[in-house]
Amino acid sequence: MIPQQEQQYLTHVLEELSKAYTTTAEAVTQKDDAYKDLQQYTIDYHAELDKMEIYNHQQTLSMIDKQGHAKVLAKKRLEKLIDTSYRSSYEIMQYAKQFRNANVTPIARHGEEPLDLTCTTLEELARTISQKITSPSTAVICKNQQQLELLRPLLALPILDSSTVHFTNEPLLTTVQYAKGLEFDTVIIPFKESYTTDYDKGLLYIGCTRAMHELMLLSLIDAV
Repeated sequence: MIPQQEQQYLTHVLEELSKAYTTTAEAVTQKDDAYKDLQQYTIDYHAELDKMEIYNHQQTLSMIDKQGHAKVLAKKRLEKLIDTSYRSSYEIMQYAKQFRNANVTPIARHGEEPLDLTCTTLEELARTISQKITSPSTAVICKNQQQLELLRPLLALPILDSSTVHFTNEPLLTTVQYAKGLEFDTVIIPFKESYTTDYDKGLLYIGCTRAMHELMLLSLIDAV
């Protein structure tokens, strides 16, 4: 039987931990949609905590010598994690920063510089995309469904959308909406010229940071 005073203290500790994980989860959401995986991990980890787990581990008391100590540590550790990009190469992150004022530090893993090309016809754009697809882990990421429909008949690629049941390791055609949280060796973004507003540039940032090693953007002159 746990003494009432100790039980009250442990309950308070649990509440402080809960506040810490809630605060950091909200901070992740505000930072960037690209870190939703980390947010979900935070929530899942928090869900594993219960009062009996703390009661059964007396070392918890020795680890927390002041109220709120765990809260500060948890917040600092997660803020450090979400300020560092572990997905994209240094070159890709440096390129993507121009589209969003993101205070993210890329890891020191270098790769190829992103390609920024211009095409004069839709057919040329589709042909350039096809030539660039050399890895199974390649995604052609469009801004919206309208752009996807323009390329669908020109690219013989599986579509990743709300109707997708199985996700296979092969080149695909999708939109930023469905590419969120995913990563690919190579990302190709067509119709770069259509990203004009601040909101659009936020989408472009998300699209660019889906790439781990190679990134190519294509602009179409006089695009519909």
